Amino acid sequence: SSLEMAELAVAYKNRGVEVMSINVGESAKKAGDYVTKNGYAFTTLIDEDRSVSTKYRINGIPTLVVIDKAGNVSDYLVGARDDVALRAALKKAGVK
Repeated sequence: SSLEMAELAVAYKNRGVEVMSINVGESAKKAGDYVTKNGYAFTTLIDEDRSVSTKYRINGIPTLVVIDKAGNVSDYLVGARDDVALRAALKKAGVK
């Protein structure tokens, strides 16, 4: 969920991890209002026309795509995940 991602963004900010969310199919205003309301400090990108989600073959929301330092997709998790699963995905990508 966005809450777990916000917590990871804080916990891993000094370990080279960049957390970004992509809002799919909504306007920038609607997405911005949601981010502001919840106080999320990570970057939120807008995919109003669904072109990014199509390229990454996103079929369910939320989907977590972990990209390692070399730019390769290290993990691809569909559905809500707990903190343990998220941290394991980062470890798999080489984050210490």
